[in-house]
Amino acid sequence: MGIKIFCIENNKRYEITSMVKGSISWGKTIDEFAQKLSFEMYAYKLKGMPINPVKLGSIIEIQSEKIEFSGIVISNNESKGLISYSVVDFTFYFTQNEEIYQFEKVKANSCIESIILSMDAPIGTIDKVDMEIDKIYFNLSAGGVIKDIIKIIEAKKGIKFRFYFRDGKFHFRSRIDNISTFEVDFFNKKYNATDLSKNISVSRSIEKLKNSIKVVIKNNETKYKSIESKDKKSIDKYGLLQKVEVIEADNPNDSKSIADNLLKKRSLVEEKVKIVIPWVENLYDGDNLIIKNSLIDGLYTIKSFTKNINSISLELIPYG
Repeated sequence: MGIKIFCIENNKRYEITSMVKGSISWGKTIDEFAQKLSFEMYAYKLKGMPINPVKLGSIIEIQSEKIEFSGIVISNNESKGLISYSVVDFTFYFTQNEEIYQFEKVKANSCIESIILSMDAPIGTIDKVDMEIDKIYFNLSAGGVIKDIIKIIEAKKGIKFRFYFRDGKFHFRSRIDNISTFEVDFFNKKYNATDLSKNISVSRSIEKLKNSIKVVIKNNETKYKSIESKDKKSIDKYGLLQKVEVIEADNPNDSKSIADNLLKKRSLVEEKVKIVIPWVENLYDGDNLIIKNSLIDGLYTIKSFTKNINSISLELIPYG
């Protein structure tokens, strides 16, 4: 395979693979917008090595068969002869720039497209949403507005959307239903990467479980009405675990769907699987994998990943 590391500074491209000290790692979780990368270099010039070209604002690329990561250096820290760098992908600009956005009954996917265009950024795949946004946003970053739209869609439609940067474009996608299989070539023999997993751990918890959702519709500080959605089977087994959600009085028709969608999301036993697999190409958060092992056997979604040049650490949650 072979991973190469490049720095782009002042429109010049430098390969810095040999200058990076130790390991380099990058990763992302499904609930975050940005991939994040960190690495170290010597603070002084080594004999036979070029001068370190990396500066704040430099672009760093990780390349294997294609560009695995591309982002901007946002901070560095020099200590004991080493400089450590923190890099995030280009969703960084969506979290740092504030604007006024006014949507008057505009389809949610069209809202996302207009936000991306307002940032003069390239548009990737934007999945359609049969729901309108009727809201004015002040004092929020572009990323903050997108997060709020995602929250509204999930509450009203029960669909989780993700916003991310990949392959040079910004994407807005619902859950990916494709099931991926990843193979690793060892001595000219193909192995399924998930069969070669190691350091498997499985944890289960009801700490965050909610089996009763009460949605409160407020008219003012003293008047309100509420609607409930309950999972009786779960209550019988684990006892009552209730969450109260407050919505505005002008949206009373949404209360039942919000309650049902929140219950569907929260009335689950939390299961987390952590594994380490050999390096494979094109593996990201949101992908779905079939895992077969003595501890687990089923379909899982990648919640987060951390990659280095040799392996990938994954945190998985049950698909669905």
